[in-house]
Amino acid sequence: MASNLVNATAINGGRLEIEHSLDVLVIDKPEGFTNFIPASKDSQIPKYFSTFEIVDDVKEHHFSLHVAMIFDSTMTSNFLLNKGKVLEIDYDRGKRQFAKFTLDQVLLKDFDSDIIKDKIILIGYLGPSDDDKFMTPLKYDTQSFSPYMYSTEILANVIEQILDK
Repeated sequence: MASNLVNATAINGGRLEIEHSLDVLVIDKPEGFTNFIPASKDSQIPKYFSTFEIVDDVKEHHFSLHVAMIFDSTMTSNFLLNKGKVLEIDYDRGKRQFAKFTLDQVLLKDFDSDIIKDKIILIGYLGPSDDDKFMTPLKYDTQSFSPYMYSTEILANVIEQILDK
């Protein structure tokens, strides 16, 4: 279950709190914050992510680490072994492409199920409005030539980065 790290501007010394999107769904479920750190204080470009934060004296991990750990704990542990707390997001020069399905396609099973076999599935918002769209340093959509990505795609990039795929 993904959640937000509230008051992220206070990461160095301030009080942080985890805000759950749906409290009823997080009982006994691994969860993590989904926040990204911008390239600069005036930038809106997600450039870094914090692997963990201390919230109310408890170590909370980034959502992508929870997902990667469930999928491949050895690879995730190896990734974290020599990494610091704040890491740069590797967008892999915009080469990573992820299969995307609309809600209608999923409900109607209008896709080849082999595409998702043995894969990590992220459910999230992918438009059509710009409510959850972020400028990224390298991603260019081949249809619109736009350097924007939804946060679900950014999370997918981070998970791929952790799993070294």
